[in-house]
Amino acid sequence: MYGTFDRSNGQAIARYRMVDVSRSGLSGWLTVVGQLGDPPKDFADQVADSLDNQVRAADYAKDCTARRDRSDFKGARDRADRAFAIYEDHPSAAICLSYVFEAERAPADSMVWAYRKAAQGDSLYMRAWEELARQYQRLGDTAGAVEAYARQLDANPGDMDMRYNTAAGYVATQQLDRARVVLDEGLEREPENLRFLRLKNQVCLDSEDWQCALQTSSRLYDIDSTLVGSIEFYGAVIGLATQVADTAAMLRWSGEALQHDPNSVRFWQLHTLLLDANGMADSAFVGYQKLVELNPGDIRSKLQVATKLGERFTVDTLQPLDTAMVERIDGLLQDILTATQDSNIATAIGVEYLKGAQKLVPVQPDLGVQWADKALTNDPRGLLTTQANFWLGYGMFLLATPLDQQIVESQSCRLLPDYQNYLRRATQALTIGRSVSEETASQLLGYLQQLAGRPEQFRQSFCP
Repeated sequence: MYGTFDRSNGQAIARYRMVDVSRSGLSGWLTVVGQLGDPPKDFADQVADSLDNQVRAADYAKDCTARRDRSDFKGARDRADRAFAIYEDHPSAAICLSYVFEAERAPADSMVWAYRKAAQGDSLYMRAWEELARQYQRLGDTAGAVEAYARQLDANPGDMDMRYNTAAGYVATQQLDRARVVLDEGLEREPENLRFLRLKNQVCLDSEDWQCALQTSSRLYDIDSTLVGSIEFYGAVIGLATQVADTAAMLRWSGEALQHDPNSVRFWQLHTLLLDANGMADSAFVGYQKLVELNPGDIRSKLQVATKLGERFTVDTLQPLDTAMVERIDGLLQDILTATQDSNIATAIGVEYLKGAQKLVPVQPDLGVQWADKALTNDPRGLLTTQANFWLGYGMFLLATPLDQQIVESQSCRLLPDYQNYLRRATQALTIGRSVSEETASQLLGYLQQLAGRPEQFRQSFCP
Protein backbone atom coordinates (compact mmCIF):
# COMPACT_ATOMS: atom_id res chain seq x y z
CA MET A 1 0.00 0.00 0.00
CA TYR A 2 1.47 3.33 -1.13
CA GLY A 3 0.07 6.49 0.43
CA THR A 4 0.41 10.26 0.13
CA PHE A 5 -1.00 13.02 2.30
CA ASP A 6 -1.56 16.56 1.04
CA ARG A 7 -3.41 19.73 1.89
CA SER A 8 -5.35 21.74 -0.69
CA ASN A 9 -7.11 24.96 0.29
CA GLY A 10 -7.13 23.82 3.88
CA GLN A 11 -8.58 20.37 3.12
CA ALA A 12 -6.70 17.20 4.04
CA ILE A 13 -6.38 14.68 1.20
CA ALA A 14 -5.11 11.11 1.55
CA ARG A 15 -4.46 8.96 -1.52
CA TYR A 16 -3.59 5.29 -1.47
CA ARG A 17 -2.69 2.80 -4.15
CA MET A 18 -2.97 -0.87 -3.24
CA VAL A 19 -1.12 -3.53 -5.20
CA ASP A 20 -2.04 -7.20 -4.80
CA VAL A 21 0.95 -9.14 -3.50
CA SER A 22 0.80 -12.91 -2.77
CA ARG A 23 -2.93 -13.03 -3.51
CA SER A 24 -3.85 -10.66 -0.71
CA GLY A 25 -6.71 -9.33 -2.82
CA LEU A 26 -5.87 -5.80 -1.75
CA SER A 27 -5.78 -3.67 -4.92
CA GLY A 28 -7.00 -0.44 -6.48
CA TRP A 29 -7.09 3.18 -5.46
CA LEU A 30 -8.57 5.04 -2.51
CA THR A 31 -8.89 8.80 -2.05
CA VAL A 32 -10.20 10.36 1.17
CA VAL A 33 -10.93 14.10 1.35
CA GLY A 34 -11.46 15.68 4.74
CA GLN A 35 -13.86 18.51 5.49
CA LEU A 36 -12.68 21.98 6.39
CA GLY A 37 -12.38 22.35 10.13
CA ASP A 38 -12.52 18.61 10.90
CA PRO A 39 -10.32 17.56 13.82
CA PRO A 40 -7.40 15.29 12.83
CA LYS A 41 -9.00 12.36 14.63
CA ASP A 42 -12.17 12.59 12.52
CA PHE A 43 -10.10 12.59 9.35
CA ALA A 44 -8.07 9.62 10.61
CA ASP A 45 -11.27 7.72 11.43
CA GLN A 46 -12.59 8.45 7.94
CA VAL A 47 -9.37 7.07 6.40
CA ALA A 48 -9.51 4.01 8.65
CA ASP A 49 -13.14 3.28 7.76
CA SER A 50 -12.40 3.62 4.06
CA LEU A 51 -9.44 1.30 4.32
CA ASP A 52 -11.54 -1.16 6.29
CA ASN A 53 -13.95 -1.32 3.32
CA GLN A 54 -10.99 -1.98 1.04
CA VAL A 55 -9.83 -4.82 3.29
CA ARG A 56 -13.32 -6.39 3.25
CA ALA A 57 -13.41 -6.16 -0.56
CA ALA A 58 -9.91 -7.68 -0.65
CA ASP A 59 -11.09 -10.61 1.47
CA TYR A 60 -13.83 -11.35 -1.08
CA ALA A 61 -11.33 -11.09 -3.95
CA LYS A 62 -8.92 -13.39 -2.11
CA ASP A 63 -11.73 -15.88 -1.54
CA CYS A 64 -12.68 -15.63 -5.25
CA THR A 65 -9.16 -16.70 -6.17
CA ALA A 66 -9.22 -19.60 -3.71
CA ARG A 67 -12.56 -20.88 -5.03
CA ARG A 68 -11.40 -20.48 -8.63
CA ASP A 69 -8.37 -22.66 -7.83
CA ARG A 70 -10.78 -25.37 -6.61
CA SER A 71 -12.80 -24.98 -9.83
CA ASP A 72 -15.71 -23.62 -7.80
CA PHE A 73 -16.51 -21.15 -10.52
CA LYS A 74 -19.97 -20.33 -9.22
CA GLY A 75 -18.58 -19.54 -5.77
CA ALA A 76 -15.81 -17.49 -7.33
CA ARG A 77 -18.35 -15.42 -9.23
CA ASP A 78 -20.31 -14.86 -6.04
CA ARG A 79 -17.26 -13.61 -4.14
CA ALA A 80 -16.28 -11.32 -7.02
CA ASP A 81 -19.75 -9.81 -7.05
CA ARG A 82 -19.47 -9.17 -3.30
CA ALA A 83 -16.18 -7.38 -3.86
CA PHE A 84 -17.75 -5.30 -6.62
CA ALA A 85 -20.57 -4.30 -4.29
CA ILE A 86 -17.96 -2.57 -2.13
CA TYR A 87 -15.55 -1.43 -4.87
CA GLU A 88 -17.27 -1.36 -8.25
CA ASP A 89 -14.13 -1.97 -10.31
CA HIS A 90 -12.08 -4.01 -7.87
CA PRO A 91 -8.96 -4.99 -9.87
CA SER A 92 -8.13 -8.30 -8.10
CA ALA A 93 -11.74 -9.46 -8.25
CA ALA A 94 -11.89 -8.60 -11.96
CA ILE A 95 -8.68 -10.54 -12.64
CA CYS A 96 -10.10 -13.50 -10.69
CA LEU A 97 -13.14 -13.45 -12.95
CA SER A 98 -10.94 -13.31 -16.05
CA TYR A 99 -9.43 -16.66 -15.01
CA VAL A 100 -12.88 -18.05 -14.46
CA PHE A 101 -13.95 -16.93 -17.93
CA GLU A 102 -10.80 -18.42 -19.44
CA ALA A 103 -11.40 -21.76 -17.71
CA GLU A 104 -15.02 -21.77 -18.92
CA ARG A 105 -13.87 -20.87 -22.44
CA ALA A 106 -16.05 -17.79 -22.38
CA PRO A 107 -16.10 -15.55 -25.44
CA ALA A 108 -13.49 -12.83 -25.82
CA ASP A 109 -16.11 -10.19 -25.02
CA SER A 110 -16.33 -11.54 -21.48
CA MET A 111 -12.56 -11.40 -21.12
CA VAL A 112 -12.55 -7.82 -22.39
CA TRP A 113 -15.22 -6.93 -19.82
CA ALA A 114 -13.14 -8.37 -16.96
CA TYR A 115 -9.84 -6.81 -17.96
CA ARG A 116 -11.42 -3.45 -18.68
CA LYS A 117 -12.97 -3.53 -15.21
CA ALA A 118 -9.55 -4.26 -13.71
CA ALA A 119 -7.95 -1.43 -15.71
CA GLN A 120 -10.67 0.99 -14.69
CA GLY A 121 -10.06 0.06 -11.05
CA ASP A 122 -6.31 0.71 -11.41
CA SER A 123 -5.21 2.66 -14.47
CA LEU A 124 -1.58 1.74 -13.69
CA TYR A 125 -2.30 -1.99 -13.66
CA MET A 126 0.03 -3.02 -16.50
CA ARG A 127 -1.08 -6.62 -16.70
CA ALA A 128 -4.71 -5.59 -17.12
CA TRP A 129 -3.83 -3.36 -20.08
CA GLU A 130 -1.58 -6.03 -21.62
CA GLU A 131 -4.30 -8.65 -21.45
CA LEU A 132 -6.91 -6.18 -22.65
CA ALA A 133 -4.77 -5.43 -25.71
CA ARG A 134 -4.42 -9.15 -26.40
CA GLN A 135 -8.18 -9.72 -26.16
CA TYR A 136 -8.90 -6.79 -28.46
CA GLN A 137 -6.51 -8.32 -30.97
CA ARG A 138 -8.43 -11.62 -30.74
CA LEU A 139 -11.58 -9.69 -31.56
CA GLY A 140 -9.90 -7.90 -34.46
CA ASP A 141 -10.40 -4.57 -32.72
CA THR A 142 -7.13 -2.88 -33.67
CA ALA A 143 -8.20 0.52 -32.36
CA GLY A 144 -9.06 -0.97 -28.95
CA ALA A 145 -5.72 -2.79 -28.82
CA VAL A 146 -3.82 0.37 -29.67
CA GLU A 147 -5.65 2.28 -26.98
CA ALA A 148 -4.69 -0.40 -24.47
CA TYR A 149 -1.05 -0.09 -25.54
CA ALA A 150 -1.30 3.67 -25.11
CA ARG A 151 -2.57 3.29 -21.57
CA GLN A 152 0.36 1.01 -20.78
CA LEU A 153 2.61 3.73 -22.12
CA ASP A 154 0.95 6.25 -19.81
CA ALA A 155 1.94 4.01 -16.91
CA ASN A 156 5.50 3.54 -18.16
CA PRO A 157 6.47 6.38 -20.52
CA GLY A 158 10.13 5.36 -20.58
CA ASP A 159 9.40 2.01 -22.25
CA MET A 160 10.65 2.82 -25.77
CA ASP A 161 9.52 -0.50 -27.27
CA MET A 162 6.03 0.09 -25.94
CA ARG A 163 6.15 3.65 -27.26
CA TYR A 164 7.16 2.47 -30.72
CA ASN A 165 4.47 -0.21 -30.80
CA THR A 166 1.87 2.31 -29.70
CA ALA A 167 2.89 4.75 -32.42
CA ALA A 168 2.92 1.95 -35.00
CA GLY A 169 -0.59 1.01 -33.87
CA TYR A 170 -1.78 4.56 -34.33
CA VAL A 171 -0.27 4.56 -37.81
CA ALA A 172 -2.03 1.30 -38.65
CA THR A 173 -5.36 2.81 -37.57
CA GLN A 174 -4.67 6.10 -39.39
CA GLN A 175 -4.52 8.09 -36.14
CA LEU A 176 -1.55 9.97 -37.50
CA ASP A 177 -1.70 13.02 -35.24
CA ARG A 178 -1.63 10.83 -32.14
CA ALA A 179 1.20 8.77 -33.62
CA ARG A 180 3.26 11.92 -34.16
CA VAL A 181 2.75 13.05 -30.55
CA VAL A 182 3.93 9.67 -29.24
CA LEU A 183 6.94 9.68 -31.56
CA ASP A 184 7.91 13.28 -30.77
CA GLU A 185 7.87 12.51 -27.06
CA GLY A 186 10.13 9.53 -27.76
CA LEU A 187 12.50 11.62 -29.87
CA GLU A 188 12.79 14.10 -27.03
CA ARG A 189 14.19 11.22 -24.99
CA GLU A 190 16.30 9.73 -27.80
CA PRO A 191 16.84 12.29 -30.61
CA GLU A 192 18.86 9.88 -32.78
CA ASN A 193 16.57 6.87 -32.53
CA LEU A 194 16.42 5.68 -36.16
CA ARG A 195 13.31 3.54 -35.65
CA PHE A 196 11.40 6.53 -34.38
CA LEU A 197 12.71 8.85 -37.09
CA ARG A 198 11.80 6.42 -39.85
CA LEU A 199 8.30 5.92 -38.48
CA LYS A 200 7.83 9.65 -38.04
CA ASN A 201 8.96 10.15 -41.64
CA GLN A 202 6.28 7.69 -42.72
CA VAL A 203 3.70 9.53 -40.61
CA CYS A 204 4.64 12.85 -42.22
CA LEU A 205 4.39 11.34 -45.70
CA ASP A 206 1.07 9.62 -44.99
CA SER A 207 -0.39 12.84 -43.62
CA GLU A 208 1.04 14.77 -46.61
CA ASP A 209 2.92 17.12 -44.32
CA TRP A 210 5.77 17.68 -46.76
CA GLN A 211 7.65 20.15 -44.56
CA CYS A 212 7.71 17.62 -41.73
CA ALA A 213 8.77 14.87 -44.15
CA LEU A 214 11.60 17.07 -45.46
CA GLN A 215 12.84 17.78 -41.94
CA THR A 216 12.77 14.14 -40.85
CA SER A 217 14.42 13.03 -44.10
CA SER A 218 17.22 15.52 -43.54
CA ARG A 219 17.62 14.33 -39.96
CA LEU A 220 17.71 10.70 -41.08
CA TYR A 221 20.43 11.49 -43.61
CA ASP A 222 22.56 13.07 -40.90
CA ILE A 223 22.29 9.94 -38.74
CA ASP A 224 21.85 6.99 -41.11
CA SER A 225 25.08 6.46 -43.07
CA THR A 226 23.33 3.95 -45.37
CA LEU A 227 21.47 6.85 -47.02
CA VAL A 228 24.65 8.58 -48.16
CA GLY A 229 24.98 7.94 -51.87
CA SER A 230 21.42 6.61 -52.22
CA ILE A 231 20.14 8.01 -55.52
CA GLU A 232 16.62 6.94 -54.56
CA PHE A 233 16.84 8.96 -51.35
CA TYR A 234 18.14 12.04 -53.15
CA GLY A 235 15.30 11.85 -55.66
CA ALA A 236 12.73 11.58 -52.86
CA VAL A 237 14.12 14.38 -50.69
CA ILE A 238 14.50 16.71 -53.69
CA GLY A 239 10.85 15.99 -54.48
CA LEU A 240 9.89 17.01 -50.93
CA ALA A 241 11.96 20.19 -51.12
CA THR A 242 10.29 21.01 -54.43
CA GLN A 243 6.85 20.36 -52.91
CA VAL A 244 7.40 23.01 -50.23
CA ALA A 245 9.34 25.33 -52.57
CA ASP A 246 12.39 25.29 -50.29
CA THR A 247 15.06 26.57 -52.66
CA ALA A 248 17.90 26.21 -50.16
CA ALA A 249 16.99 22.56 -49.59
CA MET A 250 16.66 21.90 -53.32
CA LEU A 251 20.12 23.37 -53.91
CA ARG A 252 21.59 21.37 -51.03
CA TRP A 253 20.17 18.02 -52.05
CA SER A 254 20.69 18.37 -55.80
CA GLY A 255 24.31 19.35 -55.05
CA GLU A 256 24.66 16.42 -52.65
CA ALA A 257 23.25 14.08 -55.29
CA LEU A 258 25.74 15.29 -57.89
CA GLN A 259 28.62 14.50 -55.56
CA HIS A 260 27.59 10.86 -55.67
CA ASP A 261 26.17 10.74 -59.19
CA PRO A 262 28.16 13.34 -61.16
CA ASN A 263 26.87 12.20 -64.55
CA SER A 264 23.17 12.41 -63.79
CA VAL A 265 21.50 14.61 -66.38
CA ARG A 266 18.37 14.82 -64.20
CA PHE A 267 20.24 16.15 -61.16
CA TRP A 268 22.37 18.50 -63.26
CA GLN A 269 19.25 19.95 -64.88
CA LEU A 270 17.59 20.66 -61.55
CA HIS A 271 20.72 21.96 -59.86
CA THR A 272 21.61 24.22 -62.79
CA LEU A 273 18.12 25.68 -63.07
CA LEU A 274 18.15 26.45 -59.34
CA LEU A 275 21.55 28.10 -59.59
CA ASP A 276 20.35 30.18 -62.51
CA ALA A 277 17.11 31.18 -60.77
CA ASN A 278 19.03 32.30 -57.70
CA GLY A 279 21.44 34.54 -59.54
CA MET A 280 24.46 32.24 -59.32
CA ALA A 281 25.38 32.92 -62.92
CA ASP A 282 28.91 31.50 -62.95
CA SER A 283 27.87 28.23 -61.33
CA ALA A 284 24.82 27.99 -63.59
CA PHE A 285 27.03 28.46 -66.65
CA VAL A 286 29.22 25.55 -65.54
CA GLY A 287 26.06 23.49 -65.10
CA TYR A 288 24.79 24.22 -68.59
CA GLN A 289 28.18 23.37 -70.07
CA LYS A 290 28.14 20.07 -68.18
CA LEU A 291 24.67 19.29 -69.52
CA VAL A 292 25.84 19.89 -73.09
CA GLU A 293 28.85 17.67 -72.41
CA LEU A 294 26.66 14.86 -71.01
CA ASN A 295 24.01 15.21 -73.67
CA PRO A 296 25.18 16.97 -76.85
CA GLY A 297 21.66 16.77 -78.23
CA ASP A 298 20.26 18.83 -75.36
CA ILE A 299 19.14 21.82 -77.40
CA ARG A 300 17.81 23.90 -74.52
CA SER A 301 21.01 23.53 -72.49
CA LYS A 302 23.05 24.43 -75.55
CA LEU A 303 20.90 27.53 -75.99
CA GLN A 304 21.47 28.42 -72.35
CA VAL A 305 25.22 28.11 -72.84
CA ALA A 306 25.02 30.44 -75.82
CA THR A 307 22.84 32.85 -73.83
CA LYS A 308 25.23 32.86 -70.87
CA LEU A 309 28.18 33.40 -73.19
CA GLY A 310 26.29 36.29 -74.76
CA GLU A 311 25.72 37.81 -71.33
CA ARG A 312 29.43 37.49 -70.55
CA PHE A 313 30.45 38.87 -73.94
CA THR A 314 31.29 42.54 -73.65
CA VAL A 315 32.64 44.97 -76.24
CA ASP A 316 35.27 47.43 -75.14
CA THR A 317 36.52 49.99 -77.66
CA LEU A 318 39.85 50.00 -75.85
CA GLN A 319 40.34 46.24 -76.17
CA PRO A 320 40.54 43.98 -79.23
CA LEU A 321 37.30 42.21 -80.04
CA ASP A 322 37.11 38.64 -78.69
CA THR A 323 36.37 37.07 -82.05
CA ALA A 324 36.79 33.57 -80.63
CA MET A 325 33.86 34.22 -78.25
CA VAL A 326 31.78 35.58 -81.14
CA GLU A 327 32.51 32.50 -83.24
CA ARG A 328 31.71 30.15 -80.36
CA ILE A 329 28.33 31.73 -79.72
CA ASP A 330 27.54 31.76 -83.44
CA GLY A 331 28.58 28.11 -83.75
CA LEU A 332 26.34 27.02 -80.86
CA LEU A 333 23.37 28.88 -82.29
CA GLN A 334 23.89 27.41 -85.74
CA ASP A 335 24.18 23.89 -84.26
CA ILE A 336 20.83 24.36 -82.57
CA LEU A 337 19.22 25.62 -85.78
CA THR A 338 20.29 22.51 -87.66
CA ALA A 339 18.84 20.27 -84.94
CA THR A 340 15.31 21.66 -84.59
CA GLN A 341 12.42 23.22 -86.45
CA ASP A 342 10.82 24.57 -83.27
CA SER A 343 9.65 28.13 -83.89
CA ASN A 344 10.06 29.01 -80.22
CA ILE A 345 13.70 27.95 -80.31
CA ALA A 346 14.21 29.85 -83.57
CA THR A 347 12.80 33.00 -81.98
CA ALA A 348 15.07 32.57 -78.95
CA ILE A 349 18.05 32.25 -81.29
CA GLY A 350 16.93 35.38 -83.15
CA VAL A 351 16.89 37.24 -79.84
CA GLU A 352 20.46 36.14 -79.10
CA TYR A 353 21.61 37.34 -82.52
CA LEU A 354 19.83 40.65 -81.97
CA LYS A 355 21.50 41.16 -78.57
CA GLY A 356 24.86 40.39 -80.17
CA ALA A 357 24.19 42.81 -83.02
CA GLN A 358 23.50 45.61 -80.56
CA LYS A 359 26.95 45.07 -79.04
CA LEU A 360 28.83 44.51 -82.31
CA VAL A 361 27.45 47.20 -84.60
CA PRO A 362 29.14 50.21 -82.93
CA VAL A 363 32.63 48.60 -82.90
CA GLN A 364 32.59 45.92 -85.59
CA PRO A 365 29.81 46.91 -88.00
CA ASP A 366 30.55 44.13 -90.53
CA LEU A 367 29.96 41.44 -87.86
CA GLY A 368 27.10 43.44 -86.37
CA VAL A 369 25.35 43.52 -89.77
CA GLN A 370 25.75 39.74 -90.13
CA TRP A 371 24.20 39.15 -86.72
CA ALA A 372 21.34 41.59 -87.41
CA ASP A 373 20.66 39.70 -90.65
CA LYS A 374 20.59 36.40 -88.72
CA ALA A 375 18.19 37.92 -86.20
CA LEU A 376 15.81 38.75 -89.06
CA THR A 377 16.24 35.30 -90.58
CA ASN A 378 15.36 33.61 -87.29
CA ASP A 379 12.22 35.57 -86.54
CA PRO A 380 9.32 33.33 -87.64
CA ARG A 381 6.71 35.48 -85.90
CA GLY A 382 8.12 38.85 -86.94
CA LEU A 383 8.69 39.91 -83.34
CA LEU A 384 12.19 41.26 -83.96
CA THR A 385 11.61 43.03 -87.27
CA THR A 386 11.71 46.61 -86.04
CA GLN A 387 14.70 46.32 -83.70
CA ALA A 388 16.77 44.09 -85.98
CA ASN A 389 16.24 46.47 -88.91
CA PHE A 390 17.30 49.46 -86.84
CA TRP A 391 20.64 47.83 -85.99
CA LEU A 392 21.02 46.48 -89.51
CA GLY A 393 20.53 49.99 -90.92
CA TYR A 394 22.84 51.49 -88.33
CA GLY A 395 25.54 48.98 -89.23
CA MET A 396 25.12 49.51 -92.96
CA PHE A 397 25.45 53.25 -92.47
CA LEU A 398 28.69 52.74 -90.52
CA LEU A 399 30.02 50.56 -93.36
CA ALA A 400 28.99 53.04 -96.05
CA THR A 401 30.59 56.14 -94.51
CA PRO A 402 34.27 55.04 -94.65
CA LEU A 403 33.67 53.44 -98.03
CA ASP A 404 32.80 56.84 -99.47
CA GLN A 405 36.17 58.21 -98.38
CA GLN A 406 37.95 55.10 -99.64
CA ILE A 407 36.43 55.53 -103.12
CA VAL A 408 37.44 59.18 -103.20
CA GLU A 409 41.02 58.26 -102.30
CA SER A 410 41.34 55.23 -104.58
CA GLN A 411 39.04 56.41 -107.40
CA SER A 412 38.10 52.73 -107.76
CA CYS A 413 34.93 51.75 -109.60
CA ARG A 414 35.18 48.27 -108.05
CA LEU A 415 33.80 49.52 -104.71
CA LEU A 416 30.74 51.24 -106.15
CA PRO A 417 28.35 48.21 -106.11
CA ASP A 418 29.05 47.62 -102.40
CA TYR A 419 28.62 51.30 -101.67
CA GLN A 420 25.27 51.44 -103.46
CA ASN A 421 24.11 48.29 -101.66
CA TYR A 422 25.08 49.68 -98.24
CA LEU A 423 23.25 52.94 -98.89
CA ARG A 424 20.14 51.18 -100.19
CA ARG A 425 19.95 48.66 -97.36
CA ALA A 426 20.75 51.23 -94.69
CA THR A 427 17.94 53.49 -95.90
CA GLN A 428 15.45 50.65 -96.16
CA ALA A 429 16.31 49.14 -92.76
CA LEU A 430 16.38 52.43 -90.84
CA THR A 431 13.01 53.36 -92.30
CA ILE A 432 11.53 50.10 -90.97
CA GLY A 433 13.31 50.36 -87.61
CA ARG A 434 12.79 54.09 -87.15
CA SER A 435 10.54 53.73 -84.08
CA VAL A 436 13.38 52.20 -82.04
CA SER A 437 15.04 55.60 -81.86
CA GLU A 438 13.33 58.33 -83.86
CA GLU A 439 16.06 60.87 -83.27
CA THR A 440 18.96 58.63 -84.27
CA ALA A 441 17.15 57.13 -87.25
CA SER A 442 16.12 60.55 -88.57
CA GLN A 443 19.66 61.84 -88.26
CA LEU A 444 21.13 58.83 -90.07
CA LEU A 445 18.49 58.92 -92.79
CA GLY A 446 19.35 62.58 -93.32
CA TYR A 447 23.01 61.67 -93.85
CA LEU A 448 22.00 58.85 -96.19
CA GLN A 449 19.89 61.21 -98.25
CA GLN A 450 22.90 63.45 -98.67
CA LEU A 451 24.99 60.47 -99.83
CA ALA A 452 22.32 59.09 -102.17
CA GLY A 453 23.73 60.79 -105.26
CA ARG A 454 27.37 60.06 -104.55
CA PRO A 455 27.63 56.70 -106.39
CA GLU A 456 26.44 58.30 -109.65
CA GLN A 457 28.87 61.18 -109.20
CA PHE A 458 31.71 58.71 -108.70
CA ARG A 459 30.66 56.71 -111.73
CA GLN A 460 30.70 59.76 -113.96
CA SER A 461 34.05 60.91 -112.54
CA PHE A 462 35.99 57.63 -112.37
CA CYS A 463 34.21 55.03 -114.46
CA PRO A 464 34.16 55.50 -118.26
